[in-house]
Amino acid sequence: MLFANNYFIQARVKALTLDPQTNICLQFPVDSRSRLQPPLGNNFTGNAFVLASVSCLVKDLLEQPLHITIQKIQEAKDIITDEYIKLYTKALESSDKFFPSMRELTIVTDWLKFPPHALDFGWGKVSSVALLATPVPETAFLMPSLEDPDEGFLVRIGIEGQEVQSFIGFFNDFN
Repeated sequence: MLFANNYFIQARVKALTLDPQTNICLQFPVDSRSRLQPPLGNNFTGNAFVLASVSCLVKDLLEQPLHITIQKIQEAKDIITDEYIKLYTKALESSDKFFPSMRELTIVTDWLKFPPHALDFGWGKVSSVALLATPVPETAFLMPSLEDPDEGFLVRIGIEGQEVQSFIGFFNDFN
């Protein structure tokens, strides 16, 4: 899935027409349950993740072979440790928060292992699932098809209206 994520990121970055020397940030949620010491137990419910980040120039993302970016993403995920998670949490609690310009940020998350049709809140499986708007429009989601989870997947990617046609063109012209 890293290949697919990177492909969507490249199409989004091309559609944004950013200067090649612009520094961009790619962020990926990393499950932190097993990385905490002690690890969270199987009975823990709720989200437990931190964001791993990769920073690079637009020209590097677009010109380097995909495997270079994929390797950087994997390396960023691999350095997530108990200490990293504690420092990350401390930074979130700080009043001196810095958020990068959202135009240069892409958060990519893979929900393909999250079966929305299998949700059960105690009274049986859900009868339907709907995709709501995200408060962070720069997020790209890969998820099972909401109509038939065995028939492919959906991609939800945040991009401004004036850049949609450009994104579609770059997406369809992958080489």
